[in-house]
Amino acid sequence: MNKKQVVPSKETLIATHKAMQGVSLPLVPKILLDINKKLEKEDVNLSEIAELISQDPAISGAVLKIVNSPLYSLRREIESIQQAVLILGAEKIKTQVIATALAQALGDIDPVLMTLWDESAAIAFCSMRLAVALNMGIPDGTAYMIGLFMNTGKFLLSKKYSDYSEIIDIARVNPKQGIIEETSRYASDHTLIAYLLCLSWKLPESVSLSIMLRYHESMKDIEDDELKLLHAVLVISESIVAKILHPESEREDSDAHKFIFEAIETLYLDTDVLKTVSEETDEFIHTLIHNNS
Repeated sequence: MNKKQVVPSKETLIATHKAMQGVSLPLVPKILLDINKKLEKEDVNLSEIAELISQDPAISGAVLKIVNSPLYSLRREIESIQQAVLILGAEKIKTQVIATALAQALGDIDPVLMTLWDESAAIAFCSMRLAVALNMGIPDGTAYMIGLFMNTGKFLLSKKYSDYSEIIDIARVNPKQGIIEETSRYASDHTLIAYLLCLSWKLPESVSLSIMLRYHESMKDIEDDELKLLHAVLVISESIVAKILHPESEREDSDAHKFIFEAIETLYLDTDVLKTVSEETDEFIHTLIHNNS
């Protein structure tokens, strides 16, 4: 399976647009378009990017929060956006801008779905930490965005269909059945809607394609090396987060454990790295829950 085979057909995308009639995809924020233009230049000027970020209080606050988090363990608190941009670098800044802009674009999230947002944030964090720890050339920003955007289709479906909470309950126990139920009820599914949103926001192709592969249950037939590694990272991250957030819930899918083992083999993941990333993710989730309470 190559990249072309992962891309949805024109007919499938038309059906997805019909399924979402009446609910518009969130528009890509102007600040993200402006930052992308700056990053396309041969000589990236971080001061110009810092100036753009400074104009948005929410994004400025998010950038300062992440640079002062335990993730970077800096000796002194950073109070300047200019300093934060220099420390984080262009790509990490862009990732943080996208994360904050996505939260703003989705608007008020139903309390029932708030746990789903927290889950997405945790999977994004776990995917990023895995990508860094593995040191296999996996872009950590890309891994982060896959985790962050993978459930966006669910948020948008919930805005249109009042019965969508039923799908969430089904998918928590059996993700494959959740997809089947979505297609049966709405003639589309959340991965296709997330795919369209990724295209609209001009995210890297590997992000949208990895989301399309989310429920693909074989590593061996994915020909593209980057997609295979990203897919394996997502599978393991989802598993780690599920064990932390839903320790009492056992998925009915009998092939799940076999698939996770295949992902571990694909990444040559040793137990020490797995343990460290799991502990970091557990700490991140507890901090997230504490901040939301």
